[in-house]
Amino acid sequence: MLSFEEYFSKSLIKFEEARHDVKEISTDLQQKHGWDIQSDLRIRVFEQINNVMQPYSLTLLYGEKCISDDGWVKRVLQPMTVSDVEGVRNTYEVFIRNAFIYSFTSVVEACMRSFVRAVSPQNRAVNDFSKVKAALFETLGNSEPVNVNSALQLLFSFRNCIHNNGMHYSRSGETTSILYRGINHSFEEAALQRSGSLDVLLMILKDVVDLFVFVVEHQKIKSLDIVRDDGT
Repeated sequence: MLSFEEYFSKSLIKFEEARHDVKEISTDLQQKHGWDIQSDLRIRVFEQINNVMQPYSLTLLYGEKCISDDGWVKRVLQPMTVSDVEGVRNTYEVFIRNAFIYSFTSVVEACMRSFVRAVSPQNRAVNDFSKVKAALFETLGNSEPVNVNSALQLLFSFRNCIHNNGMHYSRSGETTSILYRGINHSFEEAALQRSGSLDVLLMILKDVVDLFVFVVEHQKIKSLDIVRDDGT
């Protein structure tokens, strides 16, 4: 089992590799199309994803340098037992992961609504997110990359659990199962959700970034003069 220092260090390396990939995609698209990074959502979407990834990287670094130090934790907080210190670290890790999920889903949802408004001006994109997502996919020919639907469903299920202190509650009151990349993620009703690991989040992140590459490169989107960033 990894120590907390090793966990934060390895997580930081993985996350920064993913963030570098997002930044590289943004740079390549900007050079290819000449879209304005300050105002055009076709580039801004990747910059916004990068912006929510940066604080997570910094908090992982903080975890590696400070939270992993028993003496530091006890000195800053109060005299604590070994198990208490471990509890603080677990809470810290859950807190920063949840913060990233919440920020990331906010960017995904806001940007998808903006793309719907851009390609279908008559659609105000104020419906439930699932309907907005369906409208965008339908407009673009329902040819979105594989794994995208299940990735988004899983990501937003994680976010919904955050609203219930980590517990899963569905409208149907039944267990929900989501098959994603060959693994079945089961959300039992009124039970604590435990499948939102960093590795799973990084897979979802890649699929969502691939989705936005597909969206901005689609003829109906890239042919527009500009896609306004609606303040997201």
